[in-house]
Amino acid sequence: MAGLEPSGGTTMLAALLPAGEVRYLGLFVDAEATTEVTDANYVRVAYTGWTQSVDGLSRSNSSALEWAGAAAAGTVGALGVFDDAVAGNLLFVAEVKLFDNLVELDATDFIRFEPGGLVVSIGGG
Repeated sequence: MAGLEPSGGTTMLAALLPAGEVRYLGLFVDAEATTEVTDANYVRVAYTGWTQSVDGLSRSNSSALEWAGAAAAGTVGALGVFDDAVAGNLLFVAEVKLFDNLVELDATDFIRFEPGGLVVSIGGG
């Protein structure tokens, strides 16, 4: 099977991260995305500020994203995109790695992606 054509990739990104529509970003304690962080201070981050790449095959965060309540999780292994702040549908999930290891946290840590630090792409682009 051939790879995704650019028009297919841009259509998928438009559905996943529609312009001006809120998506909620959540963190999972495992790379398989079976257990979302449950710390009392943790909440999914509401976000709309995606910047589209010139070729249309990826989007990145245009402002910082931060989860202060994720530190109690100990390990964060995946990030999910949801259509609701609490329940809803998991639309997309990706493993989160730092230097090829799961991100390990201590009680003073938080997860933060600087602008442009989180890139969503279709077909590995």
